[in-house]
Amino acid sequence: MNALAGTGSDPGSIILAAALIATIPVLTGRLDFAKRSGNPFLDITAGIAVAYVFVDILPHLAASQNKMEVPAIRRIAPDALVIYLIVLGGFCFYLAAELALTESRKTTAGHNPSLRGAPWLASIMAGSIWVYGIFVGYSFTEYAEVSYEPIFLSAGAIAAHMIGLHHVFWSKNPGMYTTQFRLLYSAGPLLGCFLGLTTDIPDALFACGFAWLAGGLISSAMSQELPRVKNRRQLAYFLLGVLVFTVLIVQSEWFLTAQSHQDSPQPVISAAGDSR
Repeated sequence: MNALAGTGSDPGSIILAAALIATIPVLTGRLDFAKRSGNPFLDITAGIAVAYVFVDILPHLAASQNKMEVPAIRRIAPDALVIYLIVLGGFCFYLAAELALTESRKTTAGHNPSLRGAPWLASIMAGSIWVYGIFVGYSFTEYAEVSYEPIFLSAGAIAAHMIGLHHVFWSKNPGMYTTQFRLLYSAGPLLGCFLGLTTDIPDALFACGFAWLAGGLISSAMSQELPRVKNRRQLAYFLLGVLVFTVLIVQSEWFLTAQSHQDSPQPVISAAGDSR
């Protein structure tokens, strides 16, 4: 990825998108509608989480294959497989961590209700969410040279995904949402945006980091989000979440495609009728 500095693009939209994501940890657990029993909020966010895997994570992973041409990594597996092996590693790691944290909550129930489990396991998960926020903020700089429409469409889709992600983590680990932790989570997207605007992170490093975290996101979607859908009503709201997220991402990609066509040089037709 390239830093925005020097491109002449207005960073205001990118900063605003990162700021939108940064407000989510502050509001998590403080919105009454998200805590009401029987409301469709969690079913919708489950649909968003699963759609995120298919229409955002997987395309990014496919695009990352071309960025893994690093001699040291090639010794592990062919280029086409390396990125997915990293995802698999992240998936297994975060699934094991979540299961261990769940078991720890059972054994420590009533002793430390604020953390509800081993503090070091919860800290790993909290740190991963913070790092993921940095990646999200940094990824917005991909839109540095396009109009604001795809930026805000993407930001809206990612915001919906992050609302569900933080809500799930907060519901199981309320002790990780003190004022200090909320500020830490909020700083992640803003820090990532700052890094994207001012520095260049090597593509291979970014791709590896995102792939590892993507494994955790896929694990969360499959083990925590999807099992919620148990009846027709929940399925309807789940599909609504899938539809909303997919439409936002697809529209964002259409804007990007149209912008790239406008920016690409057009052939010049000479008087003889041939293109130059």
